[in-house]
Order: sequence, then C-alpha cells, then structure tokens
Amino acid sequence: MMPLLNGIIVIIKPVAVYRRLEIENLLSKQGITLIDKKKLKLNEEIARDLFQDSKYLDENRSLITATSRGEVMCLCVGGGIDIVQFCQNFLDKNNLRREVFCSRSELEAEQQINIIFPNLLNRDEVNFKNAFEVMCKDMTPENRNYLLRWVLPTLQDGVSTMYRKNPARPHQWLAAWLRRFNQQESTDEDE
Repeated sequence: MMPLLNGIIVIIKPVAVYRRLEIENLLSKQGITLIDKKKLKLNEEIARDLFQDSKYLDENRSLITATSRGEVMCLCVGGGIDIVQFCQNFLDKNNLRREVFCSRSELEAEQQINIIFPNLLNRDEVNFKNAFEVMCKDMTPENRNYLLRWVLPTLQDGVSTMYRKNPARPHQWLAAWLRRFNQQESTDEDE
C-alpha cells in the first residue's frame, strides 16, 4: 500500500518540549516543510496505537512510556527527499534521538499521521470543536476557554479512540476510557 502523503511524524518527547522551537528551526534549515503541528498529552492507549509496529517492539515499549509521561509536540513534516531516512540521519547528526522520535517507515508514518492528523489523509475525522463552539456561544469567555482547553481535548481523544475501536457499547466504553484516563492523570500528578 502506497502512502497517501510524502511526510512523516516527528514527536518531540516531554523531556524536550521546551526545545520545540529550536528543533522546528533545525528541521526548517534542512529544507523540511512543516505541514501541521499539535501539542498533545498522549495517553498510553494512543501511544500504543502510534507505536504498534512489532518490528521495533523493544524500542516501542520505551517510546510508549516516554511519550505518555507529559505533553509532546507532534509535527507532520515533509520534503522532496527520502524523508524517512533523512530524519533518521537528522536525529543522529544533531544528537536528538533521546528527545525526538521520527517515523521509521512510510507505512508507519501513514498510520501515525492518520491517528494524530486524520484530516491530512482525507479520512473521516472526529472533530467536534466547531459544534462545541456553537453549543457554548452563550457561555462566558472564561468558561468556554476552560472547556476548550481542559475538557474538549480529552473528550476528543476518547471519542477518536472509540471511533477507531468501534466498540459494541460506545457509551459504556467511553465512560470506562474516561475513568482510566482520569486515573492515569491522577497518578501523573502524584509523581
């Protein structure tokens, strides 16, 4: 299956999020085009979906742990070169392998882009921010901003994960997912 996009995912891990602008500039200076970016807090389930390639099983376990411990910056980047090989060399050349992840194959990149940036691949996207904005139009700006910042991203992650899993009982599945996410958040805050 040929990838639908000549691009890859670059994930700046929590330990390096404070360097995100520097890393973006390094990529830009190398002729890499930034297509889209998102700052996210990945839960373990989404991290497992991102790093599911069994060819890299040992490396993936550490990636799941590293990327689900705080906010990450996800970049979708592209270029007119062998972008996968270029980014792997870029990580080594700039000594960034511990701080940054790049897709390791075109197929892996397509799967990761579909999870993080589904609209780039023209797939159905679970995005209800616009509907949420309409429903909240009579709220105070503070309340609306609170919901948009703290509630909507978590809820959208849960609904997007549910959409991919397609459970038989979606309401119960989403409620259980939110409880697991809340427990994970509580554990993270305690550390």
